Amino acid sequence: MNNTKTALPTDKAKPISPTDNAKPVLSTDNTKSASPTDKAKPISPTDNAKSALTTDNAKSALPTDKAKPTLPADNTKTALPTDNTKPISPTDNIKSALKTDKAKPIITKPRIVKPIVELAFDFLEKTIKLGDIAVDATMGNGNDTVKLAQLVGETGKVFAFDIQTQALENTKAKLAKNNLTNRVKLLKENHCSMADFVPYGIAAAVFNLGYLPNGDHTLTTNSEDTLKALESAVSLLKTGGILVASIYWGHPQGEKEKNAILGFLKNTQRKSWNCLEISIPNREKAPILLLIEKI
Repeated sequence: MNNTKTALPTDKAKPISPTDNAKPVLSTDNTKSASPTDKAKPISPTDNAKSALTTDNAKSALPTDKAKPTLPADNTKTALPTDNTKPISPTDNIKSALKTDKAKPIITKPRIVKPIVELAFDFLEKTIKLGDIAVDATMGNGNDTVKLAQLVGETGKVFAFDIQTQALENTKAKLAKNNLTNRVKLLKENHCSMADFVPYGIAAAVFNLGYLPNGDHTLTTNSEDTLKALESAVSLLKTGGILVASIYWGHPQGEKEKNAILGFLKNTQRKSWNCLEISIPNREKAPILLLIEKI
C-alpha cells in the first residue's frame, strides 16, 4: 500500500495552501550557505573579531615581516639618544669627582709659614747679587756654603769658617760635586777671627748656631765666641747687607747663647740697623731666626 500511495498522481498535483506559503521553508545548512541572501547578510561583531584574528594570522605570514629586523629591548634602549641627555644625579657627580681626583695631579701651594732654614734662604736670595762677597760663619756640612756660592756666581767669593775637620771635609766634597770649589775659601778657623780674613763690604753673613748635625754634639758654639763673631760680621756689612742667624738652643749652652744674642740686638742703634726676630711659640725650644739689616 505504501508503494501505491507514492505513485498516485494526485500527490504531485496537490495545490499549496496559503498557509503553506506563509510557513517558513526549512533548509539544510548546505542550502543556507549557498543562498544569495547569506552573501548580503551583515557581519556581526563576532564575525568581525574572527575576521581580525584571521587577518593577524595572515599579517604575521607576510614576507615583509620576515625581513623586518628585530632589536632586543636592551639594545634598543641603549641606542636611544634620550639616554645621553639623562640628567646626572648628585651620586653620579660624586663618583665622577672621585675618579677625577685619582687622576688629577696634586698641586701644592707655596707655604706661607716656612721652616727656619727656608726663610733664611729667602732673605739671602733677595739680597745677594752676582759678584758679591758672602760669609758662612759656621759651615757645618756645607749646605749654606753651597747656597752662598751659587748666589754670588763665578765673579763672587764666599768665606766659610769652622773648627772641625769633619765639617771642612763634608763641605769640600759638596762644593766639588757642584763645581763650586773655585768660588769658596774654606778656613779652619774660629768665626770670631772673621775680620782677619774677610774684607769689608760683604753682602751677607750666615750663622747656624748649635752643634754639627751628625757630629759630636758636645762641640757647640758658645756665647762668648758668637758675640765676637757677630760684632765682626756687622762691622763688615755694606749698606743694604744682612746678617742671618739661626739659633738652635736645645743644647745645654744654647739658652745662654740665645739670651746673649738677643741682648746684643737690643743694644744696636735703630738708625743704623733693622732687626727682626722670628720664633715658633707653639714648639718647645724651637729654633729662632734673627735678621739684621744695615741701613
